[in-house]
Amino acid sequence: QKKTCTIIMATCLIIAEKPSIAEAIAKAMGGGGAKTIRSATPIHMWSGNFLGRRMHFKCMGVTGHVMDIDFPQRYRSWEDTDPRDLFGAPTQDKPSGGGKMKRHLEQNAGSIDYLYLWLDCDREGENIAFECIHIITRINRKLSKNNIYRAKFSSLAPSE
Repeated sequence: QKKTCTIIMATCLIIAEKPSIAEAIAKAMGGGGAKTIRSATPIHMWSGNFLGRRMHFKCMGVTGHVMDIDFPQRYRSWEDTDPRDLFGAPTQDKPSGGGKMKRHLEQNAGSIDYLYLWLDCDREGENIAFECIHIITRINRKLSKNNIYRAKFSSLAPSE
């Protein structure tokens, strides 16, 4: 009897700051062979090499901030709140845009092995990156600082 061996490829989720950047990354890294499925934002998929091994890639863009921060209800009235009280007031995280992008991340990150963040290298990009990390690591306990990566780039043009 022949024994068969099934090789299970790891999955790497790439998150870009917007869908157009995710598409450009998929074209560059997927060699034009990425398949795209429509979802909250398009998800581009291909196989390739990363960290010296064969891997399945999923690449998607977010649409700005995934989370917002707000004060509890009792501090939200401009007429009833002394602005000085806001300096010591607690804050609450809440999903942006009704939670659509947060759910999109959760649905696509539950079984990934690597997270690769391709967000702008500015304060907003860093903030969005940490929002994504916080959401994804809550549902995927395999991820840690050892398998979360941050791309640093200034252009996605093939000539650059």
